[in-house]
Amino acid sequence: MSQPSPHCLQRADNLWVSPGLRRPGLRSVTLLALVLLLLSVGGCASDGRAADGPAAEEVEVLSQAAYEATALVRAAEATAVMLRAQAEATALMRQAANPPAAPRPAPAGPSTGSSPLATPTPEAGEAPPPVELVGVGFAADGDYIMVQFRSDPRVSLMWRQGNVYVIDEATDTRYGDIPVMPVVGPLLGQPVEEGQLGYVMFLNHNRGVSRGASVTVVLGDFRQEHVPVE
Repeated sequence: MSQPSPHCLQRADNLWVSPGLRRPGLRSVTLLALVLLLLSVGGCASDGRAADGPAAEEVEVLSQAAYEATALVRAAEATAVMLRAQAEATALMRQAANPPAAPRPAPAGPSTGSSPLATPTPEAGEAPPPVELVGVGFAADGDYIMVQFRSDPRVSLMWRQGNVYVIDEATDTRYGDIPVMPVVGPLLGQPVEEGQLGYVMFLNHNRGVSRGASVTVVLGDFRQEHVPVE
């Protein structure tokens, strides 16, 4: 077998290699480039396989965090509303327990028309009306509809959610959900003695009732229509 031309190939370690690759510097650079190329291809393939996993997992984590944050905000808002309503209910209870002195009646004058909340004055010998509607307004910055009244304690004792409510006369929407506070309980303050001020609050869903609306108030057997909301 004839040997290759010494001008083309030289024998080294039982292998025939190009004279250019016999130079240690060039061979090292070539091998290093091959290794880097293989590592690069392998890394790209690995990244391609794992790309979907971490991305999907990150989206799921972010979605869960957004849901929990929204729930916390709503819970905080509900708690703030309840605390405001509880403070107003407590103030009403204190006012009922310590009513201010009755003002001295003004001298009689010409009549200018009756108020929609006015109750008829009983004739001599007649019993006073069992329920007197004082007014309809708002509590907790409009989240609750508040009805204030005076009544015979034996009458208001029978009132509970279901037989007390307010009807918006413009939309015929009924508002009868009485909120329940952790300490006070249902926001229904029933008088315990004659002349004491009572109240009941209803959830104003979506703030459907606004100031100036006309409502019908139902308190057990008592019913009064065309009551303005103040």
